Amino acid sequence: MSAKRLKRQLLKKKLFNKNRLVILNEDTFEEIFSLKLNLMNVFVSLTISTIFLITGSTFIIAFTPLREYIPGYSSTKLKREATQLAMKSDSLERAIRQNNLYVDNINIYGVIVPPLLKQQGYLIYPNPFRQQFIIRNYQVPVTLQGAHIYNSMGQLIWSKMYNGNAYTEMPVDLGSVPAGIYILKLQYSDKTIVERIIKQ
Repeated sequence: MSAKRLKRQLLKKKLFNKNRLVILNEDTFEEIFSLKLNLMNVFVSLTISTIFLITGSTFIIAFTPLREYIPGYSSTKLKREATQLAMKSDSLERAIRQNNLYVDNINIYGVIVPPLLKQQGYLIYPNPFRQQFIIRNYQVPVTLQGAHIYNSMGQLIWSKMYNGNAYTEMPVDLGSVPAGIYILKLQYSDKTIVERIIKQ
């Protein structure tokens, strides 16, 4: 029992035994710096410094942008952006599939344009006609204001007004009028076209 007590006293003496840390000039042996220390002070100082170092490192890593450099760490902003990009890529894939379906269902065919239609910009056919004829424009006639048909006496027998809503092909039915020669007047905002049509 006394041996244990003796060991404790020796350890206590070693821990609290005062020592001096002295820094000397090597050439002159002049004392530059001295510090009174004991082992207990050194142990406590090292422990507190270690705790501060660990706490400071944890704080820097946890609460500063440096944490993004840790391998395997992903921030909430990156997760949010990754989720948004995944949703966008899904919607883009869906749109591409729909576009592919649309493209697959397109039937391309050629239309032969009569030279007279291309030259005049309009064409009346068939002329002569039996029941109806078609007024065909080379381009959408946005300036067409109205189409009127007169008989040989100058009487208006058919008329239709347009306000920029005419089509490139406009059928005209004259099945109820007798056979004869008629005058078709196409009134545009910048010009007037007059054509003779014959009903058989």
